[in-house]
Amino acid sequence: IPKRIAGVAHNFGDAVRETTHENVHKIQDNVQSVIHAGQSVFEAGKQYVQTGFKLAMSGPRFGAKVVDKVTNKDESEHSNGLAGVL
Repeated sequence: IPKRIAGVAHNFGDAVRETTHENVHKIQDNVQSVIHAGQSVFEAGKQYVQTGFKLAMSGPRFGAKVVDKVTNKDESEHSNGLAGVL
């Protein structure tokens, strides 16, 4: 009976070690997944910021083009008199 108890205890210990080992690997896999997801979110956020920055920087250029077009239109209307308006 003592050998049997020792065998059961040994098998129980093996089962605990295997389960712990499997759980550690699952936890490591989950941590890696979270890290990869976090990196993806960070990269997406970085791209949004870069796009927003590019749009913000294009605003003054767009405004300058509009002002230039309006100014040129006004100048052409004045130089042509009423013919430029009609």
